Amino acid sequence: TLYLATPYVSRALARFIGNNSTYGDRPFAVDMTVGPLYKALAIAFTTGIAILLASAGIFFALAGTIDLQSLPFALESNPAAFIVPYLLLILGFAFVAYPIYAVVLRNETYNNLSLDGRHRFSSTLSTRTFIWIAFTNALAVIFTLGLMSPWARVRMTTYLASETALLANGPLDNFVSTVKAESGVVGDE
Repeated sequence: TLYLATPYVSRALARFIGNNSTYGDRPFAVDMTVGPLYKALAIAFTTGIAILLASAGIFFALAGTIDLQSLPFALESNPAAFIVPYLLLILGFAFVAYPIYAVVLRNETYNNLSLDGRHRFSSTLSTRTFIWIAFTNALAVIFTLGLMSPWARVRMTTYLASETALLANGPLDNFVSTVKAESGVVGDE
């Protein structure tokens, strides 16, 4: 489907996980549309095409030729003509195109998530901040040979948690105490 069914698959997965999860005996529910996901996919796709075109332009500029017959000889004398655009393409998709869709998907999922039909959730991730944290985390992990992996994970998780909220509809004291009372032995452990 050339990724055109991605929003439907993403929505189905979010619904499956959300609608089959509970807090104690209280059910979660996810009710979201695919419209915002298609918009995010279009933006990510357009960004990906721009990255692809930029990579191709850099490839031919570094190769010094657009004559396809002399291209193998140009690449032998200048391997950077192949490596630099390829790295740009990978980094562009990993740190720009994919996060655009991932941020919208998370925001839409949490903004359409409810607990017990009363309490709602909110997610306000920013694509720019998400990309910045992901990119700088990757650099930290690479330049420390993986030693900063726990720090990077905590940093991203802290950002995700700071942009997530529970919008309670009424006091939570009664809600928590009834869930705890009904949880049973396994829930206590």
